Amino acid sequence: MIAALVVAVLGGATFAAETILIAGDRGPTGLDSSVLDAAHRLENGIAEAVAKIVTVFGTLPVTATVAVLAALALRRRPAEVATLAAAVVAIYIAVHVTKAATDRPRPPDPLVDASLSSFPSGHAAYSTIYVAVALATRRTALAVLAILLALAIGATRLYLRVHWATDVLAGWALGAAIFGAATAIAVAVGRFRNNEPRTVPWP
Repeated sequence: MIAALVVAVLGGATFAAETILIAGDRGPTGLDSSVLDAAHRLENGIAEAVAKIVTVFGTLPVTATVAVLAALALRRRPAEVATLAAAVVAIYIAVHVTKAATDRPRPPDPLVDASLSSFPSGHAAYSTIYVAVALATRRTALAVLAILLALAIGATRLYLRVHWATDVLAGWALGAAIFGAATAIAVAVGRFRNNEPRTVPWP
């Protein structure tokens, strides 16, 4: 529970700080400009083709499908299924509400089509679903692979020039914060129920 709370607090603080920053100035930060310049310098046909494939794994249809399959596999652990479902819905809502509130322009000359506001990156936020599902399996190797996939998905959004670096960082932070909070709440509720005093009838 402590680890989940730490993730929730750090992720929430990072997301809040970036949202305040972008709300004050929707333009690129120094980090954003540097990463965009690097993406231009590294551009080549093969890398672009690979990036276009990898980035698909961060779309909502794909990540939502993964979440549904995970829920089916975990059906004998209803508390974890409920936590996963609630977190996925919360991420979707938070991403779209924040996009509407910030209305940040996307980087110029993107290599793929994209709609809605640039901040935060929905792909980056949804990619945290892989990490949450992997952690639910309690397999370290799978969790490491999921983290690498989430990082790769975020990197493709930068390479394809559809998001600023701060968009991607905020997306990861948002996903981490919501999953961390949902997990901490689920653990707290479970402990409360297990420690509920039994009703003893009067003699």
